[in-house]
Amino acid sequence: QGVSPPHNSCCSALSVEPERAMKQAVFLVMAFSAVSGSATVLGRVRTAEAGRSEGSHVLRGSGKAIIADGHAAASAAVPVPTITHEKEAGSGYAEGSPLFARQEETAKLKNNKDNKVGWRSWLSAVKYKLGGDFVYILLVLLIAFLYRRHKSVSLVHQVHGFEGDSFTYGFFDIPGCIAEWKITVMAFFCPAIRWADNVSEDKVPMLKFWAALLLFLILTIMGPWTAGIASVVLALVGMYFRQRLRFYFGHGPRTLKTLGLDALAWFCCPCCAIVQEAREVEKVHRKN
Repeated sequence: QGVSPPHNSCCSALSVEPERAMKQAVFLVMAFSAVSGSATVLGRVRTAEAGRSEGSHVLRGSGKAIIADGHAAASAAVPVPTITHEKEAGSGYAEGSPLFARQEETAKLKNNKDNKVGWRSWLSAVKYKLGGDFVYILLVLLIAFLYRRHKSVSLVHQVHGFEGDSFTYGFFDIPGCIAEWKITVMAFFCPAIRWADNVSEDKVPMLKFWAALLLFLILTIMGPWTAGIASVVLALVGMYFRQRLRFYFGHGPRTLKTLGLDALAWFCCPCCAIVQEAREVEKVHRKN
C-alpha cells in the first residue's frame, strides 16, 4: 500500500524528455540563423567593395580620358608661341632680346642696392675710426700730462759734441739705447711725447711742448684720412727740426749730405731718429 505505482515514474520521465528536446531544437535553429545571417552580411560587404573598386577604376579611366581630350583640344585650338632670345657668350641677353629690358632693370636695382650697402659700410667705418682717434688722443694727452709731471731732471754730466756732420751718438747704437732704456721706450711707444719733449727742451727751445705734441698727433691721425700725405708732411717736419738741431750742436746743417741722411732717418725709422735726437738734446753741450 505504501509503494507508489510504477507507471508514475515512467510518465514523469516521458514528460521531461520532450522539454529538453524542444530546447535543443530551438538552440540549433537560432545558431543556424546567426551563421547564415553573418554569411549574408559578409557577402554583401564584399559585393559593395568590389563594386566601389570597379567604379573608381572606371572614374579614373574616364578622368584621364577627359584630361587627355582637353589637352589635345587645347593644343589643337591654341598654337604654342615660339620666342627667340639672343645672348652673347660670357655675357647676358643682347639688345633686342625680349628679356633685355628686364635684365637691365635688375642690374640697375642691384647696383643701387650695392651702393647703399657700400655707403652704409663707409659711414660705419668712419664712425669707428673717429671714435678710435678720439680715444687715442685722450690717452696720449693723459700720458703726456703724467710724463711732464713726474719727469726727473737729468743729472748726467754733459759731454762735448762730435765735431762733424754726424750726431754725437750713433743712429743704431744698440748698447746706448739699452743703457738709455727710458728714452728708447718713450720713443718707440709714445713717439709724439718724446719728440715734443726734444723740440721743447730748454736747451733748444724751438716749440712749446703742448703745441709740438698736438702737431705730431694731428699729422699722425690724418695719415689714413689723406692717403698718407699727412705722414709725408710729418716726416718733412721731423727733418726740418732735425736740421735745426744740427745747427744748435754744429753737425753741418743744410747740406746735401745731411738732408739726405735726415730724410732716410725720418722716412725709414723715425723712432730711431727720435732716440738719437733725445740723447743729443739731453747729454751734449749746445754750440750755437
